[in-house]
Amino acid sequence: MVIDTSAILAWLKHEPERERIVAALEANPVCRISAVSLLEAHIVVRAREHPTMVGKLQRFLEEIGAVVMPFDERQARLADAAFIRYGKGQGHPAQLNFGDCA
Repeated sequence: MVIDTSAILAWLKHEPERERIVAALEANPVCRISAVSLLEAHIVVRAREHPTMVGKLQRFLEEIGAVVMPFDERQARLADAAFIRYGKGQGHPAQLNFGDCA
């Protein structure tokens, strides 16, 4: 399973989707996170929440055993193609942002 920033934030903020995220994590014990998503999560938590929440974020990722996956040139090209097709301002209803594509 690959976890993204929105799922992490939902868990941290105890949003309604939190229980669904916990269930998915329990059903899929192997969890990965892109290095780009990890960076995005840190930035968003610092900006929208409180800097002390970054520690909670790190503990959560450690508890679920999230493996940070590198982001290489091939993935950058795939992310670019995804943005061209599904990104904000591209005319597709998905309106994906940078983090969604990476």
